[in-house]
Amino acid sequence: MAAFSASLEAHTCAYFTTTGRQSGTPHRVEIWFCVVDDVLCAISGGRDRSDWVRNLLKQPELTIEVGDASWTAQASIPPDDPDHPARGRLAGRYQGWQEGTPLTEWATHGLVLELRPAG
Repeated sequence: MAAFSASLEAHTCAYFTTTGRQSGTPHRVEIWFCVVDDVLCAISGGRDRSDWVRNLLKQPELTIEVGDASWTAQASIPPDDPDHPARGRLAGRYQGWQEGTPLTEWATHGLVLELRPAG
């Protein structure tokens, strides 16, 4: 699979399994997500203080599960962009945000991560 499909958004959450930066053991988290231009995106409200993000900073490869499907993927952090489309997409999807209204603190200041299938 070369890209993620927006049809994945039929599912409420994704599960990310990262490799523990100190332990080396798998760590699984449930997370909100959206697909923007065939890239799966998530926001960390704790920015780089979140354990799962700290794990990805050390080892960017992870497993993503959505529904019955799973992928090995690579995580990256794009340049901090207050207008990244994932901010509004995620806020609308999970927080009821509507165009023309202010985004929440989580959506405006959270760390956006982009995930692409490995290979």
